[in-house]
Amino acid sequence: MNKVRDKRGDLSLRKQIYWFLRIRKGLLNRILDCTAIDIEYLVYSGPNSRVYFGRYRYLEDGVRDVVVKVPSKEAFRLDMIIEETRINAQLKNERIVEYIGYYRDAFNDMRIVSEYMPGGDLHSFVSSRKNILTVGHIFNFIGQIAEGMEYLSSKKIIHRDLAARNCMLNRDCTAIKIADFGLSRHFNADANYTCSSPVRLPLRWTAIECLGQNGEILQYSKFSEKSDVWSFGIVIWECFSRGEMPYGTEEVKDVLPRLKSDWRLPRPSQCPAGL
Repeated sequence: MNKVRDKRGDLSLRKQIYWFLRIRKGLLNRILDCTAIDIEYLVYSGPNSRVYFGRYRYLEDGVRDVVVKVPSKEAFRLDMIIEETRINAQLKNERIVEYIGYYRDAFNDMRIVSEYMPGGDLHSFVSSRKNILTVGHIFNFIGQIAEGMEYLSSKKIIHRDLAARNCMLNRDCTAIKIADFGLSRHFNADANYTCSSPVRLPLRWTAIECLGQNGEILQYSKFSEKSDVWSFGIVIWECFSRGEMPYGTEEVKDVLPRLKSDWRLPRPSQCPAGL
């Protein structure tokens, strides 16, 4: 069994034990009973993870809607998944999606359980022309995202995957919470996090100083709060452009030389000139 799992990219049993011993006591208290989680349907499937809607029976007569994230084994090693749960366990803020806990399924794979946001993601909301969006609405969204990012900065955390798709809305689509900390990391005393291993990052939202000539993520790239500020700017552009793809059909590698010469995305028609 161990040999089969090694071929799937898992760490050795010894390393698994090592990483579990590194989990803080508070994280251990977040282990959920797998029999109390009912998976109902797939919400999203991407290169880094699959996300399901489910119900968590946390009391004898209490049921809560949740989302269950299954990280991709091709994208994340076990230590990276544990780091995500460790970061999630530290966060508690009205602008951050609530982390509920984690459990292991029948295949011993980790699943991360979080608060369900019934309004869906911000990208889908702004992309739908049936939703009337004023400048005031957009500024309200932007302000709430900024509050969430300021909180992450206070916790010395770099998100690295901030995008409209990772900003979730409540039922009446007035309140936003930031989600998906699979690529998030703590930064050091120099306010940097150095990426030393290949990872799938969203290139169109990634700061240009972290990209190589061909639009690839540089090994040993230094990510910082400034990297997240760049992504925040792209999110603002997404909102005012009503969910258009940054740089359109152009490849990042083709746009990069212009970006490094101070060219920027054109101002969407709905965006105030002063912004």
